[in-house]
Amino acid sequence: MPLTVDDLPTCGEALLTAAKSTEPGTARWLQRAWHRGEVVRVAPGVYMETLRWAELPPWGRHVTTAAALARARRRPPVFTGLTAALLMGLPVAHTPAEVTIRRDDGHRGRARNSGLFAGDQAHRRVQAPLGRPPRVRPTSAHPPLMSDPVWLTARTLGGLELGTVLVDPPETVALTLAACLPPKWALAPLDALMHRRPDLREPVEGGAADLLPSASAERRFLRTWDLVEPASESAGESLSRALMWEAGISRPQVQREHHGPRGEFLGRTDFWWEEVGIAGEFDGAGKYGLQLHGSEAERRRSIRREQDREVRLRRHLRDVVHWTWRELSSPQSLAAVLVPRGVPLAR
Repeated sequence: MPLTVDDLPTCGEALLTAAKSTEPGTARWLQRAWHRGEVVRVAPGVYMETLRWAELPPWGRHVTTAAALARARRRPPVFTGLTAALLMGLPVAHTPAEVTIRRDDGHRGRARNSGLFAGDQAHRRVQAPLGRPPRVRPTSAHPPLMSDPVWLTARTLGGLELGTVLVDPPETVALTLAACLPPKWALAPLDALMHRRPDLREPVEGGAADLLPSASAERRFLRTWDLVEPASESAGESLSRALMWEAGISRPQVQREHHGPRGEFLGRTDFWWEEVGIAGEFDGAGKYGLQLHGSEAERRRSIRREQDREVRLRRHLRDVVHWTWRELSSPQSLAAVLVPRGVPLAR
């Protein structure tokens, strides 16, 4: 009887490794499993069960590829930029197309594919397109490390543990995001990181003054750093603010509490433009989804609470404007929702 992936000695692990140091015959078994479509090759010598890979969202595939790369290489790579942010569990508004590592003497700067990923049998097994692992890009363009890299356990959002990886220290991650990426990419992880680690503000600002290589890099850092709002509560809210800035919309207050004339609490809104009395609300995907509630009855109660809150707010505010991920496709799309409702442009 032919062996299947369930017969592998490493079965139960998220990533399956063909290294000779694991179990005798594992490499041969994994090659046969790959030809049958039971596993996909995420990095050289590192595999994952096809059905498990197919269930991963894009950010899960990114984290998994990084963990597989760390397992595949003799010398562990140091992950940087948005890849480091994802491995730290920080939210991103856009999943990066490339896994970014710090360049060393053994790597060129070109992005590289992971090689032969899946055979025809794997595609037939899931009866749907299989998202490929992201390319790997070594870079020397990021700011130098401000302290030693740190080890952490790579996990998907579902809590699946993938092994240990080496990443930039948090202060270097913050400096890199602010100095090297546009706000629409950088703000979501920066907001979350500064909420988690407010003590990083001083060392990051000191690193910007000492380590950035040019005046233009310092200007990029200051531009993005000024937009950081640790009170922001989701990647969608962070992306909304970045697009508002690009569209020239007046900067709102975030997470503003509203009270009635007798001091009664009306609700809290994601955004607030005091000068015009308009609140803004980002409605993320799944806000009322059943997966966020214990039952259909609880979901309905949540919807009723939100409706009651909306009524209270509208009695006392000039307007409450809502938008979703669809309007976050571009600055123009978001501005087309906000400006006609009276949200002001920056002076």
